[in-house]
Amino acid sequence: MADGFPLHPSRIVRAVERHVGPDAIIALDEGDSTLWFMRNFRAKSQLILLSSRWRTMGFGLPAAMAASLCCPEQPVLCITGDGGLAMVLADLLTAARYRLRVIVILFKNCALQMERNKMEKKGLTPEGTDITNPDFVQLAEACGWDAWRIQSADDLERRLQAALVGSNPTLLDVPTAPIPFPQYQM
Repeated sequence: MADGFPLHPSRIVRAVERHVGPDAIIALDEGDSTLWFMRNFRAKSQLILLSSRWRTMGFGLPAAMAASLCCPEQPVLCITGDGGLAMVLADLLTAARYRLRVIVILFKNCALQMERNKMEKKGLTPEGTDITNPDFVQLAEACGWDAWRIQSADDLERRLQAALVGSNPTLLDVPTAPIPFPQYQM
């Protein structure tokens, strides 16, 4: 499954692990993408930014922008899901206006996956967990970002490498398989 498409969340995290240097700053949003990142990423000396508050969806992109302002020479990534990014879409304009070198890795599964998993584990029918997304690539481009919809694992590797040496804010829209995080499996 890790090599299938949409991509398994672990596969996305391992691509990040392979390509970011030890000086990278990685801002994590809340939700399923953070759980998968924490389970799979083997940090060397990267700085990981994580909200100390529970349920702070939308934290990732603003935190990455602040990191880019404070450390403009270091690569800065934001790991977020589509629910978290949707909460801070206006920040795409701000990042472009200030030409912040931020790379957004968007785990796109069209759901609030963590909430869905919790409901299913409790035997409930998920309610309110499906989300409607804009075309994030077109939206990011309209705001002045470089943006790509990832088509395969190899495409993710290639686009991530290019983004890390690029000078513009970059969004990688990664179709993500809706795999329940192991903690929530029955």
